[in-house]
Amino acid sequence: AIFSASKALVHTIDDSTGSFWLLPDASEGSFVVDLGARRTVTGFRLKNTRNNGWKNRGTREFAVSVTSLDPEIESPDWEEVLRESLPCAWAHADTIPSLVKDITPVRARYIKFTALGWFGMGAGLNFFQVRAQAAGADATQAE
Repeated sequence: AIFSASKALVHTIDDSTGSFWLLPDASEGSFVVDLGARRTVTGFRLKNTRNNGWKNRGTREFAVSVTSLDPEIESPDWEEVLRESLPCAWAHADTIPSLVKDITPVRARYIKFTALGWFGMGAGLNFFQVRAQAAGADATQAE
């Protein structure tokens, strides 16, 4: 799935509305965020899932990669900018904590989140936010 720029810098998956992203049982998978234009990406904020009250899913290991080439038209070489683990969200009775990760700033338009490992039956995510420099700051930088 490719998410549009209208949600990319706010959220693609938002647990405040009760929505979340789940993969089929015991499988790796990914989604792509299209920022709409090249931006200087500085980090990410994520929240794991517990599959609502079922508490049977969550992402263990993940990777985030970037490119400026359209993955639906071209075959880009994705540059991995983050590989990390999320804590199991089942232990948190109320609010699932956010994981905030800064990266070395990189120019990109497309961001790919890939679940590599999982807790329970499969991977999922409640929240994914791309952190980037303000559009005006990007516009003053040379391409």
